[in-house]
Amino acid sequence: MKTSSRKEVNRTCCVCRRTADKREFLRIVRAGDMVEFDKENKKNGRGTYVCKNKKCIEGISETNALSHALRCSVNSDNIKVLVEDLLGVIAED
Repeated sequence: MKTSSRKEVNRTCCVCRRTADKREFLRIVRAGDMVEFDKENKKNGRGTYVCKNKKCIEGISETNALSHALRCSVNSDNIKVLVEDLLGVIAED
């Protein structure tokens, strides 16, 4: 008899490259020309993950990791707004 068990899904932070369960990360998605935070982890588009800590979130603007992971160029204004959104989310926790 089979027991139903959920398979653990591991993801990697695009900044520090730490691997963990995907619930430990925040998802960023490229939808068309926009790059935005995916609160429900359900948006369509190419996605990447970042750790839920200030160092990794601020690292998005300091490195080219986000552009590389999403395979597109992300302008600095979009990154600035994204970082502010993500910092607001971790402040709520």
